Amino acid sequence: MKIKKLLPIILIISLIFASISAVAAPLTYTVVKGDTLWDIGIEYGVGWWEIQELNGIEDVRALQIGTVLEIPGTEVETEDSEIDDPIVEDTETEEVVEEYTEYPILITNGDYEVPGIVCLPVGEGPFPAVVMLHGTGSEKNEAGGGYELTAPELAKSGIASIRIDFIGNGDSTEDYINYNYTTAVSDANAAREYMASLDTVDGNRIGIMGWSQGGTIAMLAAGHNRSFQSVVTWAGAPDLTSVGNEENYETAKEDGYYNLTFEWREPLKLGLQWFNEVYSTDVLEVFSYSDAPVLAINGANDTTVDPENANKIVEASSNEKSKTLFIENADHTFNIFTGDMTAFNELISATVEWFDETLEPVYSEEIVYIENDGRIVPATVVVPAGEGLFPAVVINHGHGGSREENGGFAGVAEALANKGILSIRMDFPGCGESAEPFTENYLSNMTSDSNASLDYILENYNVDEENLGIFGYSMGGRIALEIVREDDNPYKAMVLLAPSAEDGSEMIVSFLGGEEAYNGYYEEVSSEKGYADFTTIYGQEQQLSINWFEEMKESKPLENIENFQGNILVLYGDMDTTVPMEESESVVSAHPNTVGVMIANANHGYGFYSDQPDVTEMVEDKTAEFFVENLITME
Repeated sequence: MKIKKLLPIILIISLIFASISAVAAPLTYTVVKGDTLWDIGIEYGVGWWEIQELNGIEDVRALQIGTVLEIPGTEVETEDSEIDDPIVEDTETEEVVEEYTEYPILITNGDYEVPGIVCLPVGEGPFPAVVMLHGTGSEKNEAGGGYELTAPELAKSGIASIRIDFIGNGDSTEDYINYNYTTAVSDANAAREYMASLDTVDGNRIGIMGWSQGGTIAMLAAGHNRSFQSVVTWAGAPDLTSVGNEENYETAKEDGYYNLTFEWREPLKLGLQWFNEVYSTDVLEVFSYSDAPVLAINGANDTTVDPENANKIVEASSNEKSKTLFIENADHTFNIFTGDMTAFNELISATVEWFDETLEPVYSEEIVYIENDGRIVPATVVVPAGEGLFPAVVINHGHGGSREENGGFAGVAEALANKGILSIRMDFPGCGESAEPFTENYLSNMTSDSNASLDYILENYNVDEENLGIFGYSMGGRIALEIVREDDNPYKAMVLLAPSAEDGSEMIVSFLGGEEAYNGYYEEVSSEKGYADFTTIYGQEQQLSINWFEEMKESKPLENIENFQGNILVLYGDMDTTVPMEESESVVSAHPNTVGVMIANANHGYGFYSDQPDVTEMVEDKTAEFFVENLITME
């Protein structure tokens, strides 16, 4: 009986002691100077966004010293002397609004891979995008997680981004000794191409930004690749000889590298190639070839990169919209390690606002397939923003080339669109995306396809039929000349880039390698086989038909050229051995309303097939300016 009376007392005592025993509680952390959520997350092995969500932080950039944060997924044992009655709360599930998505990516670039993180806005797009480049010795998330904070803010404004690790940094498995301007620009272009390939990204609206040496690379990339529509530099460094000074350069010449030391990370081996390129590259001159606007941002108290460099960057820009921003009391890292995020907040806001304004649609691009005389003609139409009426230009490629000409024609079309001019460029039979055999590649078919392309845009787009132009490169120049010398041609202006203009009977012999070679090919094409196998100087294997031979021999592109009532611009290079200067100058002499412009140091590739940004710039700008003058401003 006594035992039965003691049982309730024992149970009560047990509950009291149980309430005093250990209970689980989240681990906390007090913010100190220099902390960011990214740093804290790394220390505790959790995502910074998890800390943000658990603590109800609305602005991740406004972290203040002394703030006590709970760390998700971590527990410590505490004592609780109170007995709390179990409470069942009737709570509603709070809807989590997803504002962006991120995923890691490895981009193959030559014989190595470029690690990156893609950040996409929510929705189907297509969105503009930004390539983000880090500075010396840093990595894709940047100092203090600066890029990891910036990318989501871009996404919330409807701008996608990719941040990458250069060779030897972050998750890259390559040796840093192989890092240099060339590899870095190549990595930036590879990142751009990846983003442009996404269905959710508008490949015509991609910008680039960089911090410190990342800004250097952003300027070089924009100068070499005019497809970048906008640029932002954070403490951009046009001159890195202070990092690779002459004494260090001498060491690199002797050892193959210089060991660059840091207080905050392991040393890096600056390779000899990096030094060679730093000392031989005028970054601002290369950047001047870009037509993109730049926002050059510097901290006013930056002692690493002189803030005056921002002014130099804007002065070098060819775009009148370019401007500087100096953030007061900000150092080289924009104070991200101080715990005061005021400067960094301003930096991010200015960057997002800039890209939001400068990555607005300027033109759209449409791939079309035109039926013409039993053939399908693949073509690209580039339409300026707005309703029209648009002046228009038909663009014709060279022998064995394509409507892209290794990206060169895309640049020409973009330059025209930026001036409000629509364009169409097509693949001739057996070239580019054309499914026709190369035996269908002869003059009458190509001129017909060019004319069909003009008819297509006149029928399907808001084109001003009174203001039409034609552009021809190399063999495409011959086609343009054949078209405009007809009495009823509709064109008002013509640009010829190294046009194939000599009489066909002479051109065909030299093109095929001389009289003996010509006779051999002609004998072959005249046989039952019906075509001659020919390999170009560029290694292209082609099947030349009897129609190609006969029509080419009869071609006299300058005969009756005086019938063309419009103006002509002829662009040619002083180093072009495929279409020599004399041949281009013969066109200038044959027509009274023709202007010739010689491009220094240009071979037959005209920057399309070589890394010559100055040549590319001249071809694009001269072409666009001429058509503006003749199709828009002329009465």
